[in-house]
Amino acid sequence: IKAKILTGYDPTFFYGPNYIVYLDKGSDDGVEKGIMLSVYRKGDGLKDLEGKASPANLPWELIGELVVIQVSAKTSAAIITNSITALEAGDSAVTGEIEE
Repeated sequence: IKAKILTGYDPTFFYGPNYIVYLDKGSDDGVEKGIMLSVYRKGDGLKDLEGKASPANLPWELIGELVVIQVSAKTSAAIITNSITALEAGDSAVTGEIEE
């Protein structure tokens, strides 16, 4: 399962541990209550360093973990159980490891 973080429970730009986020995948896509997803991001902040690094050329970095707590047909809600940096809308959440 490969999902994207859509938004958080409260209107804010960054999400951390114990925060609820909404995903763009639901039961129609195989998401079930209780599954764990790993959150990955490319870029590592380097895109802000004078445009010298392209995020497309950088590896995926594991930045957090989620557990799904509620599922509907097209979307689901998950709680952030761990993060090494703030999560954002658009971050990729997957079961297993991310593939290119």
